[in-house]
Parts: sequence; structure tokens; C-alpha cells
Amino acid sequence: MRFKIVGLLRLARPANIITAYADIMLDYARRVEETWQDGQTISIQRELERIATGIAGEAFFGVDLQNEVRELGEIMVRLLGFFEKEIRWPLPLPLWMPTPHNRRMRREVRRLDQIICGIIQKRRENGAGRSDLLSLLLAARYEDGQPLSDQEVRDQATTIFLGGYEEMAVSLTWTWWLLATHPHIYDRLLKEVDDVLDGRSPTVADLDHLPYTLQVFKEAVRLYSPADIIYPRIALHDVELDGYHIRRGMRVIVSPHLLHRKPQYFPDPESFEPERFAAERERQIPRHAYIPFSSGQHTCIGKHFALLEAHLLLAALSQRVRFLLAEKRDIQPRGAVTLRPQNDIKMIVQRRAQPSKN
Repeated sequence: MRFKIVGLLRLARPANIITAYADIMLDYARRVEETWQDGQTISIQRELERIATGIAGEAFFGVDLQNEVRELGEIMVRLLGFFEKEIRWPLPLPLWMPTPHNRRMRREVRRLDQIICGIIQKRRENGAGRSDLLSLLLAARYEDGQPLSDQEVRDQATTIFLGGYEEMAVSLTWTWWLLATHPHIYDRLLKEVDDVLDGRSPTVADLDHLPYTLQVFKEAVRLYSPADIIYPRIALHDVELDGYHIRRGMRVIVSPHLLHRKPQYFPDPESFEPERFAAERERQIPRHAYIPFSSGQHTCIGKHFALLEAHLLLAALSQRVRFLLAEKRDIQPRGAVTLRPQNDIKMIVQRRAQPSKN
């Protein structure tokens, strides 16, 4: 499957496509942000899920999923709960066994499939000339000219959508929580945004001039990587790792959450220091020491899309609002498929006065 995905990414990289994605991101950020009232208390993760779902639906499938946002979010929460139990059970039962747990999980998967497959079917019937990723998947071919099967399209579309929606919302939730608990860093980010944009909406061309904004996000996903573990890799050879003998064929699980806290790679690793990712310092980080998007040939295919989205959303929303913690409480991460906050994070929306340049 790898060569087809690489081909898709090459097709999707022209500047006009990137600009189109940026326009989608900014549009959904504005649509959701305009529903917030000054002084309103919101669930920051739920609001970011609204934005991320809209972006993923439009960019990946070419459809507006705002009507399905709540249902998709509820399905995802339940599926993540199921997956978490699967991971933690010492002897997980096969999915074909008719246990109450498995029946509930299959019911959620069927509903998710209905939504995704319905979108795919509509695109097959009327999708000529479109350039979203679903259209590219439908146009992809094997080396022998055969198209992807319906199941392959469904699996790839579901993976891309859920990654783009779930991981982005969780990552930005942690980012704004860290900013709210580190006001001096928040102030520096806001100053950069104000100085560069001077009241106008951000564009892709502005991103090179907003380096600290991206540093903030990179440091946030160092501390709270969207995936707290990377699922098993198979050892191809016997190898010694940190005093442990790994035999050929053994399964190895990698934890970015632990790796990113190694003091030999990240001094004072528990502190929130975006300066770690200033250009000169970032180049000194050893290869594979920082892997929020995995690494090597298994690097997340949505990495560059995610960085673009995070960079733009941080700039666009920070220009218009500041988030204040509604209550001071210790927020702990909860590891499942993604590293979510254990408790809902409530924030107060504080409108920022900006001169209009549009």
C-alpha cells in the first residue's frame, strides 16, 4: 500500500492544493470561533473537535460533516474506550466472540462504516474533477493498473479521517492548556501573532514569519504526544537495547511519552520550553528522539498536513481570542489510542481587540 500513498501525497502537494487546504482550515476556525461569546465558558476539546472534524471532512472527503460532528465524536469516545480496554486486558478475547463488549464495539464500528461508506459511495457517483484525498484514493492504481478495493478505500479513508480529527483536536487541547498555565509563553505567542499579522487573517505565506507559534505546538506534542504508544514493531534481528535482549520476531512497543522525557535528549524534560524547537536547537535533537508522528518509513502520512493545520489554527484563533482556565485543577493525561486529558478542560473565552484589515 505504501507506494500508492506516496503517490497520493505527491499529487496533493502543489501550492494551489496547500492553499486550498489552508483556506478550509481558516474557514472552519472562523465559523466555530464566531459562535463563542466573550466571557463564555467552553469545553476546549469539544470546540476543537468541531473545528477539526469540519476540516477533516472538507479536506479529506469534500463534504461538510458539521451535522455529524456530535455523533462522530460520541462514536470516537466510545471506540477509544473499547480500544483502551483491549490494550489493558491481559488476555483480550477475539472480536468474533459474542461478548457484550464485542457486540457494542461492532455496533459502533458498523455505524462509523455507514457514515464513511456513504460518503465514498456518493463520491463514486459524483466526484469527477475533485482534488480532495478521497478522490485521490479512488483514482489511485496498483502498478498493474488495478484500483483499490472498496474495503481498501474505506480503511484508508477512515484511518486518515480519524487521525486528522482525533489527534489534532487532542494535540491542540494540550497546547492551549499549556499556554493557559504558562502565561509568559502565551504572551510571547500573542505578540508574535499581532506583530506579524497586524490585524489581517493569516495566510500560508505568513507561517515562515511565525516560528515561535510552531515551536509552541512542537513542544506541546513533545510533552503530550497524540499517541502515547506506537504499536508493535517486529524485531527483524536479535538486538541488545539498553541491556535488554530482544530476540528476532519479538514485538516491541515504543512510547513517545517516555522517550520525549529522556533528559539526555531534552534537559529539564518536564518543563514547557518552546525554545527547544528554535531552528538551531532543533537540529541538535538526535534522530528518532522526537517522534510525535512516528519515524522512518512509518512516519504518519498526515504529518505535514497536521503541522500546517496546527500552525494556522494557533495563529488564527490566538489573533481573535485568548483562553483562560475556568478552574485551576491538576489535569492528568489518560493513555488510550490517543493521549487525552483525564478530565474535561473548561476555558473562558476572552475576546481580543484587533484592528480589521480585511
